[in-house]
Amino acid sequence: MTDIEAVEARIEALEEQVITLTGLLKELAEAEGASSSSRKKTWRLSTFNPLVITAPAQRRDAWLRLYDFVELLNATFGAQRNVAGIAPLYITAGWWENPLAVMYLAALCEAWVEASVTTGDPLAGGHDMLWLLQDRAVPLLQQVCGPVVQAAWGQRSEQVSFSLEPPAAAAASEEIRRARFEDFLAHDESAPARTTFLVRMLDELNTATD
Repeated sequence: MTDIEAVEARIEALEEQVITLTGLLKELAEAEGASSSSRKKTWRLSTFNPLVITAPAQRRDAWLRLYDFVELLNATFGAQRNVAGIAPLYITAGWWENPLAVMYLAALCEAWVEASVTTGDPLAGGHDMLWLLQDRAVPLLQQVCGPVVQAAWGQRSEQVSFSLEPPAAAAASEEIRRARFEDFLAHDESAPARTTFLVRMLDELNTATD
């Protein structure tokens, strides 16, 4: 066999190997596709709004999470005092008994979490929190606490001050704030009128279809 014939034989052998490998790769891709299509997606309820949760443990966790979030809001937005010493954006005790306040605060909490945590590079940055602060947080708090208007808080604003203590007008009720909340939790039960819709949707979404 001449050198040229030897080279041609090796090329032919390599071509056959490539064809074989291509076939194997195609089979693997088809098998992976079939596996992915047969894998069932599980839909789960977002556990930020306690009003729509039926499972007692998850519902309690959602209430406690939302309570902590409201405490954060009160320690920032609610800490501002206007010229009269009033805290216009302080969320007073009893907010948990107002279903609209709960829904709005839970939605803000969900958006806040999305803007605050990441599975990627923590220094990658983003604009979600800025968007919340500029366009969503204050209007929502004005609805929850209102009708109120947030006073100017910039460095050159006159007589702006901040305090982590409850505002004087609500001091008495705020002293027993946590006790009232714990008493509320002890008697809290889900209401079918608020939970049935999403229970139904989860059931429909998770029902296998042929």
